[in-house]
Amino acid sequence: MKLRLSLWFVLLGLVSFPLYEDQVDADHVVPKAICPELQNQVLNLELLPASLNLAKSDKVTDRAKVFAKELYDSKLLSASGFDAVQRSARK
Repeated sequence: MKLRLSLWFVLLGLVSFPLYEDQVDADHVVPKAICPELQNQVLNLELLPASLNLAKSDKVTDRAKVFAKELYDSKLLSASGFDAVQRSARK
């Protein structure tokens, strides 16, 4: 919850902060290449240092798998979207 509020403050321009003197990027928790239906959802964004964001690419992390399960259980992610995340995580 704290991360999501911080993201809103940054997006609204109310606050900015450096992370270890690195630029901050908003990135998708569940990669948009894996699950396009979440690409325009603010709830699928997280703040990352720019250097980490570049290294992350379209990998499905353990955090993304858990997040996708939470979205699916809350009926905010379709069965096909959830399956796409699970298939990508197995690769």
